[in-house]
Amino acid sequence: MNKIIVSLCISFSIVFTSCYSQVQTIKNVDKKAANFATEGIISMRQGQIDKAIEYLKMSLEIAPNFIDANSTLGLLYYDFKKDNIKAEEYLLKTIKLDPNYDFNVYITLAQIKLSQQKFDEAKEFASYVVNSKEESASERLKKECRRIIANSEFAEEAMKNPVEYNPKNLGNAINSKSDDYFAALTADEQNLYYTRIEHSRVSFPQEDIYESKFNNGIWSNSIPLSASINSPEYNEGAIAVSPTGKYLFFTKCESPDCIGSCDIFLAKRLGSEWVNPNNLSPIINTRGKETQPSISGDGKDLYFVKSTANNRLDIYVSHLDEKTGFGTPISLGDIINTEFDEERPFIHPDNKTLYFVSNGHPGMGGMDIFMSKKDADGNWSKPINLGYPINTSDDEYGLFVSTLKNTAYISSERKEGFGGLDIYSFELPKESRPDEVTYVKGIITDADTKMMLQANIQLYDVATGQKITSMTSDAKNGSFLVTLPIGKDYMCNVSKDGYLFYSENFSLIDYTDKEPFLLDIQLNKIKEGVSIVLKNIFFETAKATLKDESKTELNKLVELLTKNPTIKIEIGGHTDNVGVDAENLKLSDARAVAVKNYLTANGISADRLSTKGYGETQPIADNNTEVGRAKNRRTEFKVISK
Repeated sequence: MNKIIVSLCISFSIVFTSCYSQVQTIKNVDKKAANFATEGIISMRQGQIDKAIEYLKMSLEIAPNFIDANSTLGLLYYDFKKDNIKAEEYLLKTIKLDPNYDFNVYITLAQIKLSQQKFDEAKEFASYVVNSKEESASERLKKECRRIIANSEFAEEAMKNPVEYNPKNLGNAINSKSDDYFAALTADEQNLYYTRIEHSRVSFPQEDIYESKFNNGIWSNSIPLSASINSPEYNEGAIAVSPTGKYLFFTKCESPDCIGSCDIFLAKRLGSEWVNPNNLSPIINTRGKETQPSISGDGKDLYFVKSTANNRLDIYVSHLDEKTGFGTPISLGDIINTEFDEERPFIHPDNKTLYFVSNGHPGMGGMDIFMSKKDADGNWSKPINLGYPINTSDDEYGLFVSTLKNTAYISSERKEGFGGLDIYSFELPKESRPDEVTYVKGIITDADTKMMLQANIQLYDVATGQKITSMTSDAKNGSFLVTLPIGKDYMCNVSKDGYLFYSENFSLIDYTDKEPFLLDIQLNKIKEGVSIVLKNIFFETAKATLKDESKTELNKLVELLTKNPTIKIEIGGHTDNVGVDAENLKLSDARAVAVKNYLTANGISADRLSTKGYGETQPIADNNTEVGRAKNRRTEFKVISK
């Protein structure tokens, strides 16, 4: 039998009675001791923990076997002072006096032993409750103890098989003596946002959102966001920034513009300023608590934490409808959510890998970080614990994973830190990595004036024609950014009223270098003589048969001509120099006619369209390379008249 159990004069298989005669309760204890204990309880309820502890100690000096005082003192040391040694001393005395006094004592002792990595002892304390026949050993308590047993078994095995983990502090430009946590980065990793809580406030701790920028290889000194986001009276934090850096979702608590205790708000970036922060939606926010948002790479799915009717925290998702906004929240279901708490979701820009923390799935003892992946049908895989020492017996504060480099960001309180929680980065182990993605980043300008333009950007899956996402470039600086999962071909269309659209495509099927696409997009105003290459028009090899993948771009051309009914265009077909000149000329002409036929079939008058085949006579790239020849095989349209 374990030595610690013998020292308690109890057995986990035998309910012994030799200690009962020593027990003193509030009903039979010395009156002075009872008065001290009562003062201690009053002080505890008033939040005066140190004062409460002193009163309870004074009570025990008079009556050492006063079981109520021993139990309360032990729980105070555990819950408020985080002193496991002192807590254990008083809680062991409690169950020595009466093994069945309060089964919560066993749970606390089991948790202490789990944090001390004394797994057998943790399981013994928890098993005592599970095996008890006493009515006070409720099913709720037994469920908690079964969880502790599962955690003990997992933790023991995890420590035998640690994962690679080498965290690096982000430095004092970001981290402070206060708690710094909940990191979130833009896809290009140029802007870092996070939450800081200042405990130095006279009246109450203050949570605010900070930002740091990555310049010349180093992080700039972080600064709080402006008063449009951070307020002097209320707490703002638990943020998510869209990969584009254009939208900021954040949590605000106890504010007059909150529906419940904590709500999710949304602000938009205009140039360098965050503007129009508003309560997101009464569909999302309720009289309860909504917090810790995370937005998918395509901006269509908002994940967040929601309090349930039984005071549990679960992860929900809301899907965006472009016309009506975010819809009714949906629970992620019992694969992700347990009977305990799930928090701090982060959906990677691959739109399928979810990281979150939980104390309901088997882990190291506290809130551990888990990963789950969504399949093509929207089903989540069984969550995987990220392992030790990423997870410890303490509560973890969630994980953020970069778009490109598999760099993870975590908050942790470590001896070498600057104080409280600091933000660290580390390379994520291979088994915990998301699917590979990249991003497209660009600036849109007027081709003639070079003025920055706000324009519409739409991304499509070439194979299916399905729109992946849409956005507008920044009104002040013309910039945009969009993340793209690897393994597909994409079409990009940029449009603005009064301008010809811009066409581009990206093949990421065999993409391996992970480098982003950087675009300098110049839009041409609608005027005579301007021509545009239609980069997403595809034909069968050596034929004039349009592939289905061409329809998305052709429909954009139909849309342009419909909006501008006076425009007349010439459709030009071009080939590379492979083959016989005459055959190339014939093929190019036939392909131009095929495009014209599609347009007329979709409502464009034939008298606005002319065609011409140029064959190989007007190359725009080197015909000696395959890449060059592919560029020369193209379809263009030119404005003949406005």
